[in-house]
Amino acid sequence: MKAPATVVFVTLVALILAGCVAPQATAPASPNLEPPATATMVPATPTAAATSVPATPAPSPTSLDAETPAATPWPTVASVTTGDFPCDLTRWVAPTPPPVTYSFGELDPTTGLHVTGNAQVIDPLTWRLEITGTVATPLMVTLDQIRCMPRQEIQCTLVCPETFEDTTTWAGPRLWDVLSMAGLPEEISSIRLVGADGYGAWIPVSLAQQDDSLLAYEWQGEPLPILHGFPLRAVFPESPGYMWVKWLVRIEIR
Repeated sequence: MKAPATVVFVTLVALILAGCVAPQATAPASPNLEPPATATMVPATPTAAATSVPATPAPSPTSLDAETPAATPWPTVASVTTGDFPCDLTRWVAPTPPPVTYSFGELDPTTGLHVTGNAQVIDPLTWRLEITGTVATPLMVTLDQIRCMPRQEIQCTLVCPETFEDTTTWAGPRLWDVLSMAGLPEEISSIRLVGADGYGAWIPVSLAQQDDSLLAYEWQGEPLPILHGFPLRAVFPESPGYMWVKWLVRIEIR
């Protein structure tokens, strides 16, 4: 009986080494064992903290030295407060749009003025005049703030060369007074006026400085008609009509 037992034993060892019979499994570790110190605990159900985006950690002083300096941010557009120009105003509403469309150079019978440009219907409560460019403080100015500024009234003639001439009365603050609120640089190379219809015109600095160069919000003692620039337009006596930008929304200083 010893010889057969030896043969069985040798045969069994050979089968185990060949992988035909699985060896006895090792008993699993106790489930109550603590995880090793290097283990990472991941909750089965994500919590609110786990699903939120973690805040970016502040860089260390050494990493700040190695980083490229951040780009200079765009200047914040400031607002002129109503207290800067205290006055008693009657709140305006937008004039009624004209019932008909007029062609370029056609006479507007309600005012006796000729029509140019594409009329814009603008809400005076949300409208702003932006003064931007190389100024100390870019500004967004409301219509009420402009109406509270010192006002001038002039009668002058708008000349559209070889087309028409219109003589009437306009009123509003001096253009240079409005621009000066933004803090003008010592040297200015150009000034550009832009209307809500997309039309723009460059004017010389000397024209902007003249006492009779106005930003008009009134015509004949009334709010500007929509066809003629409401709520604000440029008025430049003795200068060609193409510089008299209507529906003014932005002035760029360079």
